[in-house]
Formats: sequence, C-alpha cells, structure tokens
Amino acid sequence: FTSRGSRDVAGCSGFVPIESLTMTGDASSTVAEGARGGPVPGGERPAQEEVPEYHDPVDASTYSAALDAKVAELERLFSPLTQQASIPILNAKGVDRSVSVRPEVFPSPPLNFRSRCRFQVMWEDGLVTAESTGISPGESVDPGRRLSYRMWNKGKPTAPITEFPMALREIEELMPAVLREAEADPELGNGLQAIHFLASRGIHGGMVVTMVYGRPIDEAWKMAAEGPRARLKAAMGDIRERIYGGDDDDGFDGLAGPRGDDEEFDATTLNILGRSRGTQIVVGDACHVFETLTLRDGRRLSYRQVEGAFSNPNSFMAESTLDWLCDCAATIVREALSGTTEHSAEAAPPSLLELYSGNGNHTVGLAKYFDSVATVELSGVLCEAARGNLARNGVENAKVLHSPSESVARGMLRRKKRHEEGRVGKAAMAATATGAGDGSKRGDGSGMDFDINAYDVVLVDPPRAGLDPDTLDLVSRFDVVLYISCDPRKGLLENAVGPHAARALDTGEFEGEFKGWSGLARTHDLVRFAVFDHFPYTRHIECGACFVRRR
Repeated sequence: FTSRGSRDVAGCSGFVPIESLTMTGDASSTVAEGARGGPVPGGERPAQEEVPEYHDPVDASTYSAALDAKVAELERLFSPLTQQASIPILNAKGVDRSVSVRPEVFPSPPLNFRSRCRFQVMWEDGLVTAESTGISPGESVDPGRRLSYRMWNKGKPTAPITEFPMALREIEELMPAVLREAEADPELGNGLQAIHFLASRGIHGGMVVTMVYGRPIDEAWKMAAEGPRARLKAAMGDIRERIYGGDDDDGFDGLAGPRGDDEEFDATTLNILGRSRGTQIVVGDACHVFETLTLRDGRRLSYRQVEGAFSNPNSFMAESTLDWLCDCAATIVREALSGTTEHSAEAAPPSLLELYSGNGNHTVGLAKYFDSVATVELSGVLCEAARGNLARNGVENAKVLHSPSESVARGMLRRKKRHEEGRVGKAAMAATATGAGDGSKRGDGSGMDFDINAYDVVLVDPPRAGLDPDTLDLVSRFDVVLYISCDPRKGLLENAVGPHAARALDTGEFEGEFKGWSGLARTHDLVRFAVFDHFPYTRHIECGACFVRRR
C-alpha cells in the first residue's frame, strides 16, 4: 500500500509471509498471500484459525504478512465505503472520487514497541541456576524458590515468560533484575502478585516499576525497596547508555523528543510504586514518566504519563496517528469547509469539538490547526493530565470539560432543538467554554452551554463499542468527522453503516448494494481511511476515518 504520511520505520519490510491470521475473536481468517489485492465485497469468510497472543513466541519475520492479513480483512469489511461503485457518491469539494479510497497503512516496529507492560508473577520451587538469575556461571547458586513472569490465557496462567521482545528494550533488559530483587528479600517477594512497567523512550526517558501485592504493605516494605530502587536506577542508566549510545536525541533511531529539564528527567529515571488494597507507596521521586512524540512537521510534543492512568502503549503508533490527524486537519478539513458560507476566504480558522479526549494526546498536536478547541473526557484523572499536557506544550486555545461525552451530546442536541432559529457564534462559544470547560468538577452535560453551530469539526475516539445513539446523532450533524476506532468491526463499522449492514458485511451476506444506511454513510462520504498497527502479533487493530458531508 502507498502510505500517505506514513513513517518509515527500520525493520518493517521484507518479511516472510505466514498463512493466516484472525482479526478478532468472531472474525474470519484472511489468507495473507495476495492480501494487498482488492477486496471482494461480501466475500466468503475463510475458516477461523488460532490467533497469536502476546504470550506466544514472537517471530518478527511474520510481522509484515500478519499486518497484511489484518488490512485485507478491513478492506473486505469497509469495501462499500471505500469503493466508488458500491454507493452513490456526490463529490465533496477537494476530494478526488475518480479512484476508490485506499487504506493508508502505518506499520509498527516489529520489536521493542510497547512502553507499558503488565505481568502476573508466580512463585515456583526449583533450582536457581546461573541462567535463571543472570549471575556469572562461575558464581555459586543455591536451590530455592523462583519468581517468574506470567500472563493469563483463558483463565489460566501461561508458562513462565523468560523474554518479552515486544517491550521497549529498556523494559525487556530490566525485567530479570526486578525479579532477582524480589526473590532476594522476603519483604519484597512475599505476597507479590504482579509487576507493571511504564517507560518512555530515549537516553533521558523514565520508568515506573509497580509491584502489586495481595497483602498489606507499609513502611517496612518501603525501607526494603530503597536499596533495590537505587540498584535498578543505576542499572537503568547503563541500559539506556547501551541502547542509545549517549545520544542526546531521545527516541527510537533518533525519532523522539528533546532532553528537557535535567532535574525533571532525573526524578523520573526509575521509581518503584508499591500497591496493595487501599495503599500506594512511592519509592523515589515520581510515579509518572515524560514521553515525547516527534511529528513529521518537526514538532516535539511532551506528555506527562501517570502510572495507572490510560496512555497509549505503543508510542510509535501514537506518533503516526497524530501525524495522520494533523494532515487531515491541514488538508481535507480546510478543503471540505472552504465551500461553506461560514468559511469564506476571510473566515477565521475552524473550531474543533473533541469527544473522549483522554489525556490530551490528540488535542496537543491538533490545536494549532484550529481557532479554538473544546474537549470532553469522562475520567477526572485524565482531565487533569490533559490540562497539564496542554500547559506543558503552550497550548492556550483548548478547554477541557470533565463529563461523559454521551451527556454532552444530549445537552447539545437539546439546545439545538430549543434554539433552532438561532445560531451561536464562535465568540459566544469561547465565552461559554471559558466558564464551563475548565471546571474541575464532573458535569452531567445537562447544563452545557455549547452550541453545535459553534463547531465545524468533530473528533471522536470512543471505547470499543463505538458511539451511543445520541452521540452518533450529534456527530452526524458536523460537516467533517474524524473518527479513531480501537475496534473497527464493532465500533466504526456499525457507526458508519448501521448494525444491520455491519452484520451483513461481517457474515459475508452483503450482496453489493444496500438500499439505505442508518449510520454516517447516509449523509457523509469516507474520504480517508488509515490503519494503525498498535498491537502487533494480536488480532487487534486501530483505524482512522475521515468523513465529509455530501454536497
């Protein structure tokens, strides 16, 4: 595939094909060989095959073919939207409909891409060998109990995980040392149930190691963890020096952000967080890391990622997603709106409403393309993180509202119904956003003073289930819709064509034509479609879609 705006990542080409890969639990397998050809609308679903998971052995040579299989399945599912002959399409200004929409495919690095990893740990009796402890073969070893990393698969623990090449190298190389520290001290090892890692890339990156216990922990645990934290911090310095070679440019192959403040980065080099029921103890200076995303336009955006709060586990794909969204904002959005009466040549830049905005990951990068931005997020922790990330990057034209997106949608629709004869301009929107958008208390959306007509573009990044009916109704009223989906089959496809049509496409019963649509496709054209491989070696895939209202 040609990948408009995609990032070339070393090691992402020239792989040996595999036979098949299933995209989701109820999805069909797709033969990878020839998967780059055109999809057959409603084609017969091949037999289902076993799906790799993170606890399975990883063969990087299969990566390209596995991604091809996932993309081919998406092309099959979305063929009525991406192929011109499938539905009556009216040209949107600036959109070339002489050819079908082709997926823009953004591959992940095949190895060392996860910056957030979570493992169960289990004790087992056995001989502690030089290989298991990592000590020199010449040193003495004693029989005893050993800790091992595990994952859960169908309710049961996997076999011990001795290596995890999907993790960032700094995580992968530190994992054995963390187990050795817990094995050496009963205060750290007794009752230990899980170990989590949160890291950021680069010579000045940070890491939080979280140790989760099934028993109470207290000051005695904290004192026992001080020594291991100092040793692990020193080891982390050596690991990063070995990986990045002392280069001042953070990131994978020199693709991440600036050094920043030395004290700030030193405070996040390595910290340990202990957790038990009702208790959280920090050993060190922080329970967050600073992550830098480098965009194709040269900007380096800095984010404070808090342990325990949601953050994208694949920062390489976070960069690609943001690159794609910014490109849509700079091209399709302006072209699609330039023909409307509200957006003459003298009009101000468009405004953006963002629902399910999280910690501001997209907001920080997109704000420069809009006159004003209003974001809505359910989680109070993520709202605070978003405000901090906006301030950290000097973004002053965005406001954050703590509220369920569904409630905001209902409030805006009610306001639209009450004031059908009036239109609230950008100045009124900005005034009300200032009052409502920075509130620290959660709102139910019923008192929202935001007016639909104050916004030109909407961006949604909903949960796997997609948009609820009220939010979908609201979103369908915008000229331009940017949609990021973490479950294209369940969320994006149903919201685009409706549940009935989505089921027909999923089961292979689609016959090439529908008489009606109940989703966004009823009023909008799909003008760009992107595939982001956030989770290599699994069935999961993320998509980006840009819809433009038909003229």
